[in-house]
Order: sequence, then C-alpha cells, then structure tokens
Amino acid sequence: MATRTDVREVVVGVLYALEVGNDKILNYTDELFENKKIRNKQKVFGEELLNLAMSHKEKADNQINERLNKRTVDDIGAVPKAILRVATAEMTTDTDDALIISEATKIASKLCDESSLKLINAVLQNLSKELS
Repeated sequence: MATRTDVREVVVGVLYALEVGNDKILNYTDELFENKKIRNKQKVFGEELLNLAMSHKEKADNQINERLNKRTVDDIGAVPKAILRVATAEMTTDTDDALIISEATKIASKLCDESSLKLINAVLQNLSKELS
C-alpha cells in the first residue's frame, strides 16, 4: 500500500515536469498514481494536493521569495522549487507543519543535494514559525 510520502513524491514529480515545460504530464496523473499503487483515499489526497499546489503556486512563490536572502524562487532548481511549492501549499491545510517539513526534507534527501535540502528546511521552518 502506498504511503503519503509516495503521494507527495508523485505530486512533486508532476510539479517538476510542469516547471520544465511538460504540460502534457497532467494527462498522465492517473498512470503516475497507479505506478506507485496509489489508490482510493490516497489517490484522492494526491489529486487534492496537486490541485492545491497548482492553484497556490503564485502565493507559494511569494512566500518562498520572502524567505530567501538575495535570491528568488527563480534562482532555485526545479526539484527544490517543486518540493517547496507542494509543502507551502500543504501548510494551508490542517496537516501539522512539522509533518509537512519532515516529509519535504525526506523527499529532498532523495532528490536534492545537501545545500538544497538545507534551503528547503530553512524556508519551511521559517514559514511555519510565521504561520503559527
């Protein structure tokens, strides 16, 4: 059975693909979820998280920009940017921020280098403090 981490990884992957110009990826989300055996409630969660992250993109980018020193979200690689956008969007839900940050750093540890992992953690920790 798929975990919520698996779901978040798929959503990050879709946002990454969109960021690098693969707009057709949205036609294949069902297959992406199925490949990770994401079904039923987990699939619903994934679809909702993807829609939230896409609709929250501009606000997320502004929140990320406010927490970067002398940089902007455009200076960040596509993978860290996708992770930050998903986590920032999910922070608008009832999910505990500590869990969101933990999941984001877990995904980043698989997909990013150490400096991106530290950036993701710092931005999300800062955002969480300001939201609470």
